[in-house]
Amino acid sequence: LGGNDMHLRVADIIARLPQQYPDAQSLFVWVLERLEDGFGRESVALWCSYLALGRSGMSSEELRDLLARGAEEQPARRDEARKLALRIERGLRRYLLRRGAQFDFLHGELRRAVRERYLDDESAQARLRVAMADYFEGHSESARRDDELPWQLAKAQRWGRLRGLLTDLRALKRLLDAGRKYEVLAFWHAMSHEYSMADEYQRVCHEYAGTMGHDGVRADGLAAAGELLWTAAEHHGAGELFMLALDAEVASSGEQAPAVAERQLSLSTVLLAASNVSEAESLARAALHVQQSAFGPEDPRTTKALNQLANCLLRPVPTARLHARVLEAYELLCQALAIDEASRGPNHPDMARDANNMASVLAAMGRPHEVERSLREALRIVEAYWGRHHVNIAVSLNNLGVRLKRMWKHSDAEALLRRALEIDERVFGPDHPDTGRDLGNLGMVLQQDGRPLEAEPMLRRVLQIDEAALGPDHPDVAVDHHNLACLLADTERRDEAESHWLRAIAIVEAARGEADPTALRARTALEKSRAQQRGTEQERRAAAIESEQLLGRSLMMQGEPWSAMASFRKAES
Repeated sequence: LGGNDMHLRVADIIARLPQQYPDAQSLFVWVLERLEDGFGRESVALWCSYLALGRSGMSSEELRDLLARGAEEQPARRDEARKLALRIERGLRRYLLRRGAQFDFLHGELRRAVRERYLDDESAQARLRVAMADYFEGHSESARRDDELPWQLAKAQRWGRLRGLLTDLRALKRLLDAGRKYEVLAFWHAMSHEYSMADEYQRVCHEYAGTMGHDGVRADGLAAAGELLWTAAEHHGAGELFMLALDAEVASSGEQAPAVAERQLSLSTVLLAASNVSEAESLARAALHVQQSAFGPEDPRTTKALNQLANCLLRPVPTARLHARVLEAYELLCQALAIDEASRGPNHPDMARDANNMASVLAAMGRPHEVERSLREALRIVEAYWGRHHVNIAVSLNNLGVRLKRMWKHSDAEALLRRALEIDERVFGPDHPDTGRDLGNLGMVLQQDGRPLEAEPMLRRVLQIDEAALGPDHPDVAVDHHNLACLLADTERRDEAESHWLRAIAIVEAARGEADPTALRARTALEKSRAQQRGTEQERRAAAIESEQLLGRSLMMQGEPWSAMASFRKAES
């Protein structure tokens, strides 16, 4: 406000502001214009654009490096560009928010001003994103590289480079270890028109298995790819990769190494899901033997294998009495609970895992009130350990809520599931599969409670979430179709319901075969619905009998023999 009577003009400038800049966004445009006058439009545009396109903000160092790109061989020009980046940062600092080492825009209006002024051309955005991807690709392995590189490639639709990054099994393992599994699945879904995730990983993993030496790093990479395929319900491919990981670990460490037991448990989980109970059980027993031999029978590192073996025993096999298997599962989980309590204390999260699995055994033994008590204990443990609002308690809230639904305790179930939904929506956002799981369970409670108008939007929403996150042919999507179909049939919209049931059956039979419990449940419900539209009492009775028999077989496969027997008796009567 020095010479030239500037101080006399300030009041006039302020008076004109409401007319010239009627809102916050236009005021920020003015700020950008003033920066351009001082530092040049191109430099200001680049600096602000890089910040706007960063996934989680950009650090001062990153913005300086990006502004100096292309001048690496000219030290004077490079240093000048870096100094200019600092001056722009200083000019905008009061409007920036710091998140750790990264800056971001403090005001949404400033972000919108930047986007409208500099980023209205999609091809220009793509070029800048590619430049950012090139920059982060040159970084050594780091959390920032893993955060920005795949994101920028996906946004720029550079599918070939993104495929190359995600099929780098070391990079994949880092992404999965950082909790980015669903994000990686979303990337593959976005480029599914060009690449098949299952085919790419199977090809890369077979090359990886054949060319690399036998070591734990190789086994880790194979297991990471197997875990991703498992989550995407590519069970056959996941099983192959877990088998390769097991072979690599055995070759590297020997058959009795504890790391081998971890690979055996992963493969056992896949085989159990594919209803290959005998092989799954054999691997779980082998893993338990290895761990008990290595660590001793009372070591807490054996309890994961005890839990997996118990899960296997809950599934029937032709050569064994189910009652004896359930009793053995009960004994194994009692042992796991005793070990974890003695070594970790009564309030450790592993105790909650044991209690949740014990609830499944108690359900198979027909002891519903003990099931509820076990699930309440699991919830108490995780709440005490993590706090009432931590994301890790959402699974226990869901388990107890679903059990209370089966016991027709709708009010309590609804309260628990709404808590889980609030937690997962806050942590993961509205489009995450965990949020969808909560919505689906809550919708089923509301439907059973006679509130279909509230339930229907939730069941339709979870179908959208899972299709987007997991793909339209995932078995979890089949469950969503089935649940929505049940609601539509209850509200006399049978044609639409039938289309959803047929879709559910097609999905799950293609993925897991005709004997899968979800396929049996959907087929049972479809036949019931059709029977209600048939004319004669005899036809309705025959269809009802067949439906109860199908439901009984489904419950038996899910390890609920007492519930299955009730369905069989109902069919006979």
